[in-house]
Amino acid sequence: KAGLGMLGYHAGEGMPALLIGKSHPDWAAKLVAEQGIPHAVEHGSWSGETAFLRRDGREIPVSQVIIAHRGGDGSVEYLSTIARDITERKQAEAQLSESNEHLRQITENIREVLWMSDTVKNEILYVSPAYEAIWGRTVDSLYASPQDWIDAIHVDDRQRMLQAAQTKQVAGLYDEQYRIVKPDGSIRWIHDRAFPVRNGDGEVYRVVGVAEDITVRKEHEKHITRLNRVYAVLSGINTTIV
Repeated sequence: KAGLGMLGYHAGEGMPALLIGKSHPDWAAKLVAEQGIPHAVEHGSWSGETAFLRRDGREIPVSQVIIAHRGGDGSVEYLSTIARDITERKQAEAQLSESNEHLRQITENIREVLWMSDTVKNEILYVSPAYEAIWGRTVDSLYASPQDWIDAIHVDDRQRMLQAAQTKQVAGLYDEQYRIVKPDGSIRWIHDRAFPVRNGDGEVYRVVGVAEDITVRKEHEKHITRLNRVYAVLSGINTTIV
């Protein structure tokens, strides 16, 4: 009855041919005939994803198992099949894939670096492509050697940042500015923030962060500071003259 209902039929209407070891569409039927049945005959069973066609013409993805039943002499007497409608699972997978694609498009096209690591910085779980433009290093090199992150920090900021990463990130207090040295020797200012991620038990098991290049802003701030100093000096001179 469950099989009939899955295909849109009702008890008493007769057993449709689609339920008698025949899948649809053609690729599914071919898969069962050329791989599923021979494998079941040789090894006792076969499982895979195929498709059935409902009475209303709608294709249904199914998880199918074919079982070979043997007689006393060991020969296969008949085959039975179990099929489970996996439409909801396929829809969920499609939605997840679409969401992942949207996330990929976002992370690959923003200027900020999104990153994720374990709590002790032994493993970088993710870093967005913007890392290569700002740090001047490949993402693969960071995955291979997470220590490269701290090694790239300016020596005058390194110890401070190492301590901040170890103590503030898990606590949710990490909001830092520091300098990095690119392979070509140029220096960039970074604003880095991080947030702890908790599992179902409330334990912090990952750290997610956002880092941005604020070099231009720092240069503007330095320029404004110099102008203010000049203005202060000139103002003092004018006051003296008056």
